[in-house]
This record gives sequence, C-alpha cells and structure tokens, in this order.
Amino acid sequence: MKNLTGKIIVITGGTAGVGKAVADKLRKDNTVIVLSRSAENNGSTSFACDVSNKARVKEVFDKIGEKYGHIDILLNNAAYDVSGATELLPEDDARKLFDVNYFGVLFCSQCALPFMHAGSRIANISSVAAISPSPFRASYNASKAAVLMLSASMRMETRPFGVDITALCLGDVATDFPAHCERRTLTNERYGDAVAAVDRFVDNWGKEKKMPVEKAAGIICRIIAKNKTSYRHIVGNKYKVFNIINMFFPNTVMKIVYHIAAK
Repeated sequence: MKNLTGKIIVITGGTAGVGKAVADKLRKDNTVIVLSRSAENNGSTSFACDVSNKARVKEVFDKIGEKYGHIDILLNNAAYDVSGATELLPEDDARKLFDVNYFGVLFCSQCALPFMHAGSRIANISSVAAISPSPFRASYNASKAAVLMLSASMRMETRPFGVDITALCLGDVATDFPAHCERRTLTNERYGDAVAAVDRFVDNWGKEKKMPVEKAAGIICRIIAKNKTSYRHIVGNKYKVFNIINMFFPNTVMKIVYHIAAK
C-alpha cells in the first residue's frame, strides 16, 4: 500500500458499496474524487455524474484535470443490474445496462486518459460473471465480459506510453447491490417458475456467504497498488478455484449451476 500515497484517484460509483469502501480506505493518504449520480457537487472531490452521459463525463473529467493537473488512478466501479429471461427482456433494459456497465467504463476511460501519464493506472470492476455464465443474468454477464475484453484490449494500446489497465473480476460481495437489481419476472410456458426460482436462490444467498466488503476493498487496494498487474485479477480464492474447474469442464459447470439455481 506504500505506493498509494499522494495520488489523485477517481472512483466512479464511489458513494456506496465497494466503491465507497475503497474510497474510505484510500482517502487518508490520497486525494480521492468520487463520481456518482447520488454524489454532491462540491467541484473538488465529489461530482454528481451519470457515467452513461458522455458530455457530462467529459465535463467532470475536464474539471478534475484543470484542478489537479493529472489523474493517477481511475477505478471504474459504477454498475447497473437487471435480471430476467433474455428472450423477454425489454430492449430499454438491455440498453440501459450496457450504457452504464460498458459505455460508462469506456467514456470515463476516454475522458481520463488525456490526464494520465506514465505510471498511471485504470482498474475496471468486472465480475466472475464475465467468465462463468448464469441463467437469467445474460445481459449483465455480457456487459461484464465486455468490460473484461475492453480492459485487455485497451491495455495493449496504452502499454507503450506507460498507462496500465486491468480488470478486477469480483465474485459475490456483501453489499446492497443485489437489492437494487431490476428484476423482470415476466415468464411463459418455456421458462415457467425458473426465473422466480433463480431470484429466490439469489435472495437466499445471504451476506454471510459472501466476501465482506472491507475484505474486497482491501484486495482491490492491494491490486491497484502493485507495480505490475495482469490483464485480469480474480478476487477471491474460491472464485479462482471455480474458474480453473470451469476452464476444464464448462458444460458440466453450466448444467450444475442451472440445476442448483433454477431448480
């Protein structure tokens, strides 16, 4: 953590959950600027910003660049979730999800990079959902997979001038994020009770089974403090093991996951 001192750090979605926990850890020794739709506008360390609105994103990052001169670290954490049978999911829901989860990361990265120098870093919060599918969460999983590939591809582009980009694949963290998921429960004879069954499974997966938010924030801080990162970091040992199993037996894993969650 000694590398995280005196830095200019921007965190999107920094007023709640993982983003807030990371901001709280880093604020003592760094200048932390939070962006969120619910944030107050103080023109210095807090900006109300919808990351899916590129004009507003550019306005905010230009103000940050003007005030501080540079940005050392950008943590793209803001996210939105919607669930339901993919066949029946309204187009507006799918577009809103990608507007926040993918385009929000893209816009913030594009607008931050002009103020980032060699040694700077962008860390994008992806998910284990990006590498392991789950039923009735297809659009969310796809958006996080898009973030993972965006991170890996941009990493190659920015590496020659010294800006590091990495994706952090988080598993279940004990925050209120699942409670804010927009659930689309519309079903038909094809899906029957399966959509509701998965929602019940998610509800019953209590916080005691998830990684504490403080632990997740600590791991994220240690990763972004590294001298070198890989293109992807899976957060949580059990998810690392699960990923290895999934690599060798993907079809079996998908069948088991569906059986457990939907049945």
